[in-house]
Amino acid sequence: MVNKGTDILLLVGKSKYDDDLIKLSKKKRIPLKALLPICGKPMLEWVIGACRASRAINRIFVVGMEKKLLSYEDIIYIPHPAESKITDKLQAWSDWFIENEGEQPEYVAIANGDIPTINSTAIDYFITNSLKLEADFVQSVVTKEVMEETFPKSGRSYYNFNRTRICAGDLYLFRCSKFKKAKRKLQKIQEKRKNFFLIVFFLSPFKAIQAMRGKLSLQQAEKIFKRALGIRGTSLIVPFAEVAMDVDKPHQYELVLNYLRSERKQLSP
Repeated sequence: MVNKGTDILLLVGKSKYDDDLIKLSKKKRIPLKALLPICGKPMLEWVIGACRASRAINRIFVVGMEKKLLSYEDIIYIPHPAESKITDKLQAWSDWFIENEGEQPEYVAIANGDIPTINSTAIDYFITNSLKLEADFVQSVVTKEVMEETFPKSGRSYYNFNRTRICAGDLYLFRCSKFKKAKRKLQKIQEKRKNFFLIVFFLSPFKAIQAMRGKLSLQQAEKIFKRALGIRGTSLIVPFAEVAMDVDKPHQYELVLNYLRSERKQLSP
């Protein structure tokens, strides 16, 4: 049985990549993308439900949104500007934790609030296997085969690692004590997160050409990460496409809408 004890931060934000969905939110008079309705409830509520059902999660924090917008008594809300950087949201949580509870936990899980198809099985798999790695940072990744089988034409960005095509997931595990040391460079990486080659160039310019040719292995990428940031980062291939199905575009919104409708029909008696 999985032991409870890992808190999770659900990050709610606004991004320049979400322009079309922000317009849709305004049209529906909804203040945040994460509150867009899908099958009768806000996108974020689907993520919260999966976290509640997970055996690997203790408490749920929502960072970047006020409680009045989606109120649950069992969730801790940390209001912070939705348009702020991910690292600023992590800093807001860190400050809250130190002020309210003192010493931080060893690890915290992090997820974006725009992955409504996520489920407790995928969360349990990622957290329990990530903790076994004893790394400072773990990034979930999904292979193209798994992604396209569940969400064909999803519009994900794939990268070649020695013939393995993967896309980044929106579920992470972070060792809290390492955040302060790596914050500045993590912020730069976050700004380039939609372009893997820019990240490699930022961390190791000499490896950028190798990455563009698909000749870089995951192990080499992890070594670059460690050398540049001073923390041991690694990736975990997750056999669940749902961890990488974030909603940035209208066609992705329709895709997850249809997926969840189908899931509901299958569960109906």
